[in-house]
Amino acid sequence: MKVRTSEFKYMNYVKRYFSMLLPLLAALQFTSGGLLIAFQVENEYGFNPQKDLDYIQQLYQTTRKYGIKELLVTSDAPYMTMDFTQDWSETHHTLMNTTFHDIYESILKYPASINLYMFHGGTNWGFLNGANIGSGNNSYYQPTTTSYDYDAPLPEAGHLRDTVMVLINGVLTSTPLASSDNFNGFGYWRLENSYITSTSTNLVNATLDLIVENWGRGNFGNLCFQCKGLTENNQVYLNDEELLFWTMYPFEFRKSWTSNLDGWKPVKGDLQTGPALYKGTLSFAEDPTDTFINMQKWTKDVVIVNEFVLGRYALVGPQQTLYLPGSFLIKGDNEIIFEQFNAAKNTIFSADP
Repeated sequence: MKVRTSEFKYMNYVKRYFSMLLPLLAALQFTSGGLLIAFQVENEYGFNPQKDLDYIQQLYQTTRKYGIKELLVTSDAPYMTMDFTQDWSETHHTLMNTTFHDIYESILKYPASINLYMFHGGTNWGFLNGANIGSGNNSYYQPTTTSYDYDAPLPEAGHLRDTVMVLINGVLTSTPLASSDNFNGFGYWRLENSYITSTSTNLVNATLDLIVENWGRGNFGNLCFQCKGLTENNQVYLNDEELLFWTMYPFEFRKSWTSNLDGWKPVKGDLQTGPALYKGTLSFAEDPTDTFINMQKWTKDVVIVNEFVLGRYALVGPQQTLYLPGSFLIKGDNEIIFEQFNAAKNTIFSADP
């Protein structure tokens, strides 16, 4: 499915979503006594090298269909800065208030208008973090963090393309993530064709497993350059012979899928190196409040709280904590699952990110 295009399947989902969202917003328009004075159609679509004008026209028609009467804009207009912002990028960038003020004043004197992006920091729950895509290859792929705080005045809490792990007979043979330097090697996105020596001895009737992880579906940049998992142009070779007829098992992490996980066993001795699920219980005698899960001692993947996918984490940063609202927790026992390949022996909670 090609996202942000006029492809029928994609637009069917967009229109289904808009049919629920836009009537709620229509009631809040300025012409209806509300506070909304304009609506943005799409976001920075001009940066996409493959422009689908029929897609934009369908968005316009759908927006008007559900009662939106106010001014419609895009984020490509020269007299409107839609994203007056600071960003995460490779590090969590922040600005001094004086610098922020000076830039703000210069835009208004241009003259132009600004949209403070964002006033309230948000969270990319679950697997909805997204990613930036480069000009046509994976070398500039940048997955977005779970946190979408952007150093907002009102903070988040209110006060990588696919990667591959290789296992032979259930034992991890590829290099575990240890630093951002690993992105230049096998199993990550910067090399178009890479290889690994899995064993120095001959094996008979061995089982080869590939765990493919999507670090964030591309939603900015070259949107037409997207693929996932094993495709017709993404083959696997063993000793120069192409491997075919794979058996695939999806890790869906939907609530129904997660709730049916079984085979849990106590962790004894040293923790294994390799992909695994780890489950723990967090108990409250009173009603829980907001907190942050500090994942600095863990390696990489996701946190699931009471069957809800909270978000992603990685030791390479820039984000090291995950916001956990108190409303996601219950009085009594709460089940927390960590999925990754190099576990820590404990988990730390903190009041601040």
